Amino acid sequence: MYCAYYQANIKKEKCWYFVAILRSCTHLVFDRTIEKKTSLFEFFVPTDMEPRFLLFMKEFEQQGIVSNLTKKQNRFSRQDQCVWSAGPHCVSQDSSQNFVKRLTAV
Repeated sequence: MYCAYYQANIKKEKCWYFVAILRSCTHLVFDRTIEKKTSLFEFFVPTDMEPRFLLFMKEFEQQGIVSNLTKKQNRFSRQDQCVWSAGPHCVSQDSSQNFVKRLTAV
């Protein structure tokens, strides 16, 4: 099962504050910046934490810190998509178990 996936723009001067608040809530969300120029963030939210995440985001929207919050298809849920790349190898969902086996065999 995959996490719920969201994207939103974060007010640049409030990014550190916003991230600190989210990360102080254990297991609420994994966040990262996608596009620095527009301060576009992506959020991976465990499905059981989604209602709590949305409450946080609603409050941040009211404070003018978050805008354009959009739920999208989790970009890692596609079987044919490369989810991690290291050098010439691309690790897809199907090959990730083999990759882990190779790492642990070394």
